Amino acid sequence: MSYPLDVAAQNIALDALLSGDTSGLPTSWEVAGYSDDPRTGGVEVSGAGYARPVISADLTDWPAASAGAKTSATVPVADPSGAWTDTIRFWVLIDHADSTTRWFFGRLLEEVAVVTGTETDIAYQLTIYWNTEGL
Repeated sequence: MSYPLDVAAQNIALDALLSGDTSGLPTSWEVAGYSDDPRTGGVEVSGAGYARPVISADLTDWPAASAGAKTSATVPVADPSGAWTDTIRFWVLIDHADSTTRWFFGRLLEEVAVVTGTETDIAYQLTIYWNTEGL
């Protein structure tokens, strides 16, 4: 299920879709890695070298939607310098302008565990569904 987590995001999305007011839409996103479902107590991981990758709200980072879903280009993650607190199982898209407003979330197809800090070439691919598929 990929829907906005924060009421602020829901209001901005409704205004954009139904009233044409796109002024509040994000121009870039931070991708936060979460241990578990953010709706039920999952928390953002942390650890040496953990940082949220930033992607643009454009057709390069988000190619055209198909079949009611939109899948991102590959999102590279900075190489860690030490272990992270937990395995990343979920992702959350956060407005980069305020680093707070959570818009969408989903489950990673492949979990990411950083246990030694020597892992490299970590990347995410995110899919947002218009319906409840994908979770």
